[in-house]
Formats: sequence, C-alpha cells, structure tokens
Amino acid sequence: MKEIIQWLTLMEASFGSFYEEAANAFSSDKELTVFLRRLADDERYHHETLLEADESLETLPSLSCFRSLDEDPMTKVHLGIAACRKELDRGCLTRETLLDCVADIEFAEWNEVFQYVINSLKETSREFIPFVASIQHHKRYVERFIQSQSGSNRFIENIRRLPSLWRENLLVVDDSVPTAYLLSEALSSEGAVECASNGKEALEKLAKRYFAVILADVDMPVMDGIELYTAASRRYPNMEQRFIFMTTYDNPSRLAFFKENGLRYIIKPVPIMDIRNAVFDTMDRR
Repeated sequence: MKEIIQWLTLMEASFGSFYEEAANAFSSDKELTVFLRRLADDERYHHETLLEADESLETLPSLSCFRSLDEDPMTKVHLGIAACRKELDRGCLTRETLLDCVADIEFAEWNEVFQYVINSLKETSREFIPFVASIQHHKRYVERFIQSQSGSNRFIENIRRLPSLWRENLLVVDDSVPTAYLLSEALSSEGAVECASNGKEALEKLAKRYFAVILADVDMPVMDGIELYTAASRRYPNMEQRFIFMTTYDNPSRLAFFKENGLRYIIKPVPIMDIRNAVFDTMDRR
C-alpha cells in the first residue's frame, strides 16, 4: 500500500506542476490561464490531503489484485506531458494540443486505483468527505470548461462514463409543480435533487439532510422564500453561502434585502443554463 500512496501523491504533484507551467506559458489567454491555475490549485490540494491521510491509507487492504503500476496507462500520460513540456519550452504548443493533454490527464487520473483509495477514504472518516466532494467537483469543472470548447466530444463522452465519487444534495423550493420538476431534471447532473413546495416543507427537509445548495422561489404559500432563509439561517451555519433566490424585478425592497445581505439571486424569467451555472458556481464558491 505504501507504494500506492507514493504513486498517487507523486501523480498529483506532477499534474499540478504541469498545469502551473502551462498557465504561465499561456498567460495572455485569460480564460485558459484561470482554468489552468484552478486545476493546479486543485491538484496541490489533492496532493497535500493524500499526504495528510497517509496513516488512514496505510490501513487499507492490499491492492495486489490490481495490475502492476508499471503497466498502468498513466505512463502514456506522463510521456504525453513530457512531449507537451518540450513544445512549451520551444513556444510551439497550441491551445488545442494543450487541452487534449489536459483531457488525457484528467481521464487517466480517474483510474481504478485512484477510485478505490478515494472511496475508501470516504468510508474511513467523515473528515475526508469535503475532500471527496472537491474531487468530484474538480471533474465537473474540467468537464464544463472543455465542453465549452470546440472539438471536445471525445473527452466528454469518456468522462461521462466515469463513476461518481460523490453527489451533492440540492434542494429546489417552489410551489409550482411543473417548475419544480423542470428544475429537478435540469439540475440532476449537478447532484441529487429534492423538492419542497413551500418554506415550511423545506425547513423539515433541512432538518434531516445537508444540502449544498437551496434554490428557492420567493413567492410561495405557507412560508415564502425570505421567511425560509430567515428561519434556516437561525438554525444552520453558512446559509448565505448556499441560498439562491428566484425572483422578479417588481419588488425593489426585496432586491435591496438580497444585496444588503450578500445573497445570490436570479431574476425571472431566466434560461435554464444560467440556473445550472449559478448552482455550480455556488457549490464552487463553498
């Protein structure tokens, strides 16, 4: 097992340093630089956490049932990184070739040994759950970015076949059944979605489960969205970081309340993609 741990930590460190070098080389491309630096930060976090989890990992059963690490396709990925580094040094690496390399890295990183270790950590202690969630979110971040680029179909098809290591719980609060159903379907790729028809019902669900994001309409019977937020923030920490309100322009005092309290809100009507992005960004900000 010690060999496995060393291999994983070296893998994360190697990928992180490559992403940092690539970000420096493409500093004139702001969008790409932000993406690469985020990946570098993520890989450093993964590396540091695996080092800190060394004692927990040492107690895991042997992985002798897996193929030899020397035969792992990661070798091919490291050769690809070396080739990209040569092109970086020569100033000849294209954006498209770099993104192909990123796609290969991310897909290969999600190998069965990595999945085994991460899933084992999740079962070992709750303290590792934020780490596991961050890895799943890292995959979604890469998927979303590369999907926005041209020629990404090969990577997207591959990464979507990979198993999920963690699914966040999301809560949709809306008294309109068709709207709640539509939002639930649209957000299903971001996490496990539950629905509530008013603030009172939502509070009951919040008492039973942790939700990474609460997407709440404001105008509802029994208990509206603002009343829900006020009651929930008295009981649970960091609610302001997890709430997204859906509202209209017709109530200036309501918008002032959101702004004064630093709360995220969406003006209706709004494209579904904007809602998905808001949910993803809210989880990312946490």
